[in-house]
Amino acid sequence: MRLVLPIAILCAVLASPAAAQENGAVHSATPMPATDPGTWVRPEDYPAWAVAYDVEGRVGVKLDVSANGRVTSCEVTRSSGVADLDRIACEKVTERGRFVPARDEDGDPVAGTWASGVVWQVPDDDDHAAPMPGFLVVSMVVEPDGAVSDCRVERARAKRRNSRRTSAATAASSRFSMRRAIRNASAFGS
Repeated sequence: MRLVLPIAILCAVLASPAAAQENGAVHSATPMPATDPGTWVRPEDYPAWAVAYDVEGRVGVKLDVSANGRVTSCEVTRSSGVADLDRIACEKVTERGRFVPARDEDGDPVAGTWASGVVWQVPDDDDHAAPMPGFLVVSMVVEPDGAVSDCRVERARAKRRNSRRTSAATAASSRFSMRRAIRNASAFGS
């Protein structure tokens, strides 16, 4: 069963940033997104042939980020199994990704790496319908820098949308929507 939007970038960073206080200077071993990673790969980037044939996949990427916050290279760490999806994922995050660079012990910007993923997902026809009434209880971990590092649905209940959708499917759709809302409200842009 396919859910919600045609494409989304995962907000989970595979390698958490390491920040430390030394001699009064804060340093981070990992660059942090300066813009919302959910906007780097967009629905219009999905190849038309892939949508027509319901081709989906998940691409893991590792980005090299320069001291000025630009992506200098992209490596596919987990292939979707579809070369076009892998290639487009790297092209778009390289083109659109912007970062606050990693910092050394003296607080000076340095090059670093950042890892995440892109999920290519073709929506069902009714995925853009208004959500069904219900409730959703979530828990999330907000890091000191304001980034959300974990978001989980604790409880969800919704009415059945139609005979082929169950409450669990609607809850799963709500989980994705909540994560997207959290990404959009996170501190990535600040």
